[in-house]
Amino acid sequence: MIDINFANPAFFISGGKEAETIHDWHRRLAQKNARSECAYYPDKGHAWLFSDVDTHIQLLRYFFQNAAFPEKLKGF
Repeated sequence: MIDINFANPAFFISGGKEAETIHDWHRRLAQKNARSECAYYPDKGHAWLFSDVDTHIQLLRYFFQNAAFPEKLKGF
């Protein structure tokens, strides 16, 4: 059981090469707040946002400005 409350929505993002435990916790945490979301970047590791800044910026625009979801990311 997760005993946590979010005051604001959050977007949990991981690289596809990260441990399944990370992905599982991101799904669980996102479910704790109806306004939160989670996704992963296939074939990337933990620090993917440094190698693909454009996708990171697209994700921020999606989450904060209702822009299109980044094509390179996948939802769970």
